[in-house]
Amino acid sequence: MDKATLVVPLGARRHLEQADIDAGARLLDLLRAEGFPLSAALWRYLPEPAEWRLFIASPVVDEAGPRRAYERILQVLRSPNGQDLGLDLRDTSVVRPEDPLIRALRRALPTSSAPIRISQGAYGGVAIDDAVVYPFS
Repeated sequence: MDKATLVVPLGARRHLEQADIDAGARLLDLLRAEGFPLSAALWRYLPEPAEWRLFIASPVVDEAGPRRAYERILQVLRSPNGQDLGLDLRDTSVVRPEDPLIRALRRALPTSSAPIRISQGAYGGVAIDDAVVYPFS
């Protein structure tokens, strides 16, 4: 008897795998290659609705609005290189570079060339259960 493969959407998983962190980094590289300006990015676990989300801070949100930022991310995700990432637009949230959490993380975290894992803390008055912060741009 064949075994059925169970595919669990990223947002429905409690644990973030290294493959997800790598896919997020590749998406950020693809966005940069397309000229999409990035200020910061992090995977953050949201207890309500119990899902992981890739937060992307970009001046595009201020300059052209969040809709335009999502459109540009979607273009990259639909490109031949983006389709291989296993990410969906629903896995992302866009925020302003001056978002209070982004500003607090910039102040609190050391400069790093690799993603930094943080858990069970409050940054800028925002509680974080679990997160992986990519190096700041």
